[in-house]
Amino acid sequence: MASSTGTTKFELFFLILWLLLSITLIALLVLRKLTVPALIKNDRNISIAFAVCQLLIFVLALAALGENTWSRYTVSSGFGFGSYTVHFGLVDARTDGIHWSYDCGDNFGTSSKTACRTVKAAGIFTLLFGILAMFASAALCVVVALALLGKDLLARFHPFVSIVSLIQLVAVQAMMFIWGVSGQGPLHSELSHDVKVGASWALIFVVTVLAIPTAIFHQNGPGIPVVGEPATTVTVPPMDAKQQQNMQVV
Repeated sequence: MASSTGTTKFELFFLILWLLLSITLIALLVLRKLTVPALIKNDRNISIAFAVCQLLIFVLALAALGENTWSRYTVSSGFGFGSYTVHFGLVDARTDGIHWSYDCGDNFGTSSKTACRTVKAAGIFTLLFGILAMFASAALCVVVALALLGKDLLARFHPFVSIVSLIQLVAVQAMMFIWGVSGQGPLHSELSHDVKVGASWALIFVVTVLAIPTAIFHQNGPGIPVVGEPATTVTVPPMDAKQQQNMQVV
């Protein structure tokens, strides 16, 4: 039991530390205090690498929602009959092809009913942020792909790339924290310390890690196109007569 309690404290410390770092990072991104050097931003290979990274974010987030295993609990059947694993999803739990929803009925005790309702609310909010993350990630995939092809028609959308990438980061961070605290926590305390995080939560953690450098890179647009000219160009205003005269003197 001592080791389980220690593991719980470590998980709580990790989530609090990650939350503080995430708030600091998001604040710096909003204030545009984190920027990518021009030497990196103007490298076509790096732009391609971050485009692939954005595609991975979309695929992994979609896989996390499709797998829908955010926590898992292995129950021993006893009497030598082996064991079975309960997979906790966002709207239901399942094992051996049997699904049951989080109805939190009267057959639960007061403590168990509160834990059930907390897990149910955590699943709903995680799903809502998951839908938001998927829309933002899909939009970024399209914009980044077209930008790499040098499509000038995207010039008007470039100022919104940083905003959408920030929305993506906030959404996946929220998914990770909501289930990690409000979903995993009650299951951990109500059932057993042996409740483990599922594959979906692990995938979202990886997505969050990938979304951080992607959001920083996209602060000034999606990058340099592989073919053609950049979709956004800097227009230099014409010099007046006085400036032309100064240039001649120099």
